[in-house]
Amino acid sequence: MMLKLVLHWKWLFVASLATAILVITTLAYSPGLSGPFTLDDNSNLLTNEQLKIKQLDHQSLRDAAFSIRSGPTGRPVSMLSFALNYYFSGSFENSTPYKITNLAIHLLNSGLVFWLMYLLVRRLALSNQITVLSGGDQKAIMFFCAAISLVWAVHPIQLTSVLYVVQRMTALSGTFVLLSLIAYIGGRKYMIARKFARGALLLGISLIVGTIGVFAKENAALLPLYLLAIEATLFGNDKPWTKWHQLHWKIRLTIITLVVGLGLLLIYEAISYSLPGYSGRPYTITERLMTEARVVVFYLFLIVVPRINAFGLHHDDIAISSSLISPWTTLPSILLLIGAFTLAVHFRRKYRLVSLGIYLFLFAHLLESTIYPLDIAYEHRNYIAGLGVVVALAEVALLAGNHFRREGVLAIVLIFIMLVSITTFIRATHWRSDASLYAFEALHHPNSAILNFELAGFLQSRGEPLQAVAAARKAVDLNPDYVGFRIFLSLLLAKNGLPGDTENEAAAEELLHKGVITPTTYLLLRRIVSCINKDCPSLAPAAEKWLRALTSQTEHRHRMHEYLHMYGVVLYYKRDWQQSEDAFLSAIELKPGYTSAYRDLASLYGNTGFTEKAVSTYELLLKIDPSNELEYTKSIETLTGSGAG
Repeated sequence: MMLKLVLHWKWLFVASLATAILVITTLAYSPGLSGPFTLDDNSNLLTNEQLKIKQLDHQSLRDAAFSIRSGPTGRPVSMLSFALNYYFSGSFENSTPYKITNLAIHLLNSGLVFWLMYLLVRRLALSNQITVLSGGDQKAIMFFCAAISLVWAVHPIQLTSVLYVVQRMTALSGTFVLLSLIAYIGGRKYMIARKFARGALLLGISLIVGTIGVFAKENAALLPLYLLAIEATLFGNDKPWTKWHQLHWKIRLTIITLVVGLGLLLIYEAISYSLPGYSGRPYTITERLMTEARVVVFYLFLIVVPRINAFGLHHDDIAISSSLISPWTTLPSILLLIGAFTLAVHFRRKYRLVSLGIYLFLFAHLLESTIYPLDIAYEHRNYIAGLGVVVALAEVALLAGNHFRREGVLAIVLIFIMLVSITTFIRATHWRSDASLYAFEALHHPNSAILNFELAGFLQSRGEPLQAVAAARKAVDLNPDYVGFRIFLSLLLAKNGLPGDTENEAAAEELLHKGVITPTTYLLLRRIVSCINKDCPSLAPAAEKWLRALTSQTEHRHRMHEYLHMYGVVLYYKRDWQQSEDAFLSAIELKPGYTSAYRDLASLYGNTGFTEKAVSTYELLLKIDPSNELEYTKSIETLTGSGAG
């Protein structure tokens, strides 16, 4: 009877804490759940036709899962989730179903954080490694873990992982990482208790789940480092680490040499993989590495001191470090990060949660905040890293309770929770609409090139062409090496009947010769090709030069058939029939069965009097694409006159 009462009390308390976390977190994000799609949502989701599935058959789901080329894996797990979202919501007209799904994933993750922290803290408390919680006081431990989970869940640095729809990739990757860590800790505990079958099962589950996470987003590949951090702080006094000093020194030296050698090999491969991507960046790999030291410190202070005016969707206004002393904060930032890691190693058995937090924060930034040629800074890169800071701060609060009045420390903690919750709520209100979002961003990040680019599109949609062009020009001025901004400026000028900018067009052509194309630039080129036949025929000469530049180089072979197709369309509009036909045929040669090129080729033949070629092309389409049989049959009948009677 007593056992039942204890269990009843425990689950009731857990349910109360979980409910509080879910309610507060939901309220904090709720104002932005009906806000707009933005930035990469457009290229990865809204214009992704393969994502717009109408049925749940194997082929549709497979095509949707592998519909983008973002990262080495293509992130099929995340893309599949978006496809299912689309299937059940029916369209991309309303962002709310997608943002609610993101919030649901984040709420699930807050529960997983609670569970993970309970496993960690309870083990440390039972072994008297957290003196304040020694003895395993269940209520105190649960409250402590709930506080960590709540602060992490409602912290404003997590907002873009929830309200920026495509960043579900980050949150979903976090789900698998957290599940893997939970399974790993359980497996290690069973192995230590000599329950090898259960231990091996959980460790195997941890490996499988972690691997799946990589296919949600590649930063789940950092999981081995997180496991190493847990080993260093949680299981450092257990096997096999207790056997380390019993090994012969030659064996230890061999192991160390192999580990260091493997690490150096991985670094070499990472650098080799990264270097080609810097051809289109306005900074070198060394400059990015130095800059990221400042960025990571910026993230740290953003988490510890969450000033609302410092947050933003874009941080491309951060200056690039050209040397260790320019800006002067570069060297101090590097030293601070090195010092933090040194402290974590030194105090890993005394202040275990502080050390674990430092490890998690630093390790979580090793992919996106080091040498890879990505944009300089985004807040969603702190999804797991932010947990590290919160965990470290939590033990600092416990230690402060030993030296100061605990009521006062508790009051500070509650004030901090209130502060981060209110800040997130206010930020979420800015995400209610494009207008409120851009108003906030423009106020606090006026020198962000990406922001001005997005602002230009928004102003154009509101019927303010001159202001839109001004914003687009500012984006070009702030980042003249990004070809997408230059193409968009030309598009706005042509669409609004304003004089073209030949200098800007020539600069865009030069950049395209380098073969640097982002998904956004690709979509802009498609928009221009569509626009030439309607609102901006004056862009045809520039578009011809741009697409010729793309088709003349060997980069981005996976999309060369599309560039050739677009090139053929532009030439068709210019009435250059022969060159247009050659471009269409080249696109088909690169990708047999490319229906879009076949369609335009058939149209070209039909409109230039080559009826037999047009008919034979439509007959090929009937075999390649039988789902549109009615359309192709009607075109053949129109060409041959067989349907006149």
